[in-house]
Amino acid sequence: MNYTYIALALLAALTSFGQVPYRPTEEEKEQIELVREIKEQRIDHASFLARAFKTKILFYGQVVDHAGMPVEGALVTYSPSADLGALDGRKAKYKLTSGKDGLFKIMTNGTDMYVSVEKEGYRRATVPRSDDVGEAIQAGERVGSQMKIQYFDMFGKPERNHHPEEKRPVQFTIRKIGELEQLKHLSGRFRGVKPDGSPYRISLDGEDGMDHFIEIICRSEYDRPVSLPGTPRRYDWSFEVKVDKGGIQELKDDGFEAPKEGYVPSLLMVKMPADEPRWHYRFPGDKYYYVRFDDGVCARFRVTQGGVVVNAKHEPYVILKSWLNPNPKSRNLETPE
Repeated sequence: MNYTYIALALLAALTSFGQVPYRPTEEEKEQIELVREIKEQRIDHASFLARAFKTKILFYGQVVDHAGMPVEGALVTYSPSADLGALDGRKAKYKLTSGKDGLFKIMTNGTDMYVSVEKEGYRRATVPRSDDVGEAIQAGERVGSQMKIQYFDMFGKPERNHHPEEKRPVQFTIRKIGELEQLKHLSGRFRGVKPDGSPYRISLDGEDGMDHFIEIICRSEYDRPVSLPGTPRRYDWSFEVKVDKGGIQELKDDGFEAPKEGYVPSLLMVKMPADEPRWHYRFPGDKYYYVRFDDGVCARFRVTQGGVVVNAKHEPYVILKSWLNPNPKSRNLETPE
């Protein structure tokens, strides 16, 4: 019987199902032992940090535009972790410039490193990650214009560490600013939202007109009785957005041209049941949307914050920014920032 063949076949099968156990490098084995020492109090905290911050950082990166083309001459800023006490609580920042084919290399020390890229005439971009937040940045992975890279996991989980490969640099994305048109911009905090489901109308025309509305609808059961005295008050609440005389869809990329199709009359922005383990009185994150009205006018808006409590009072609110193109023949929503 060919045991070698069987072993290779088993390894291939396990790999295909993602079940191959992680094998730390020799340096990562030392990291695991160091974490074990601090947990067992065999080393003091200062000595632990001093050794952890000496972790070698080797990183290969590349700056690309939204189409994946290399960008030469981009500014790369990186901040490795350090002894924050010696730096008055701040991280040191270092800068370099992407070279030919947008490539750059970083050699330093620290437990992790924050990297961001930028260039005049370009804007920052986001690239959604399919992996969980705790997963390592993979060699060759496409990311947004800024990212934190892990090299020493403080909880002794080296599978979260980045493993660099020179021939497969991490690609940081920036987006070239396109043609600009005259857009109407609205930005503000709207605290008149009622918790009873009645619509709160916001004109995306700003102060120039009252023709293009979205409606924010909040439903909250704040007044429901507390189940157990002395426990935190939790209750069902939700926010919905409707478009008066038009449609809406979620913005799932960082594009600046409103789609022709795919709009619906309303969308649920957030729903927070009282029994949600991670219950909170605020939105879990930013929300991005495209809007198209029946007269052909397009807009996009971003809810940067929202929730049902302000200053310990039950006062539903949203903070949003919007950009509307008054030209019904154009779907361009490009902005300089």
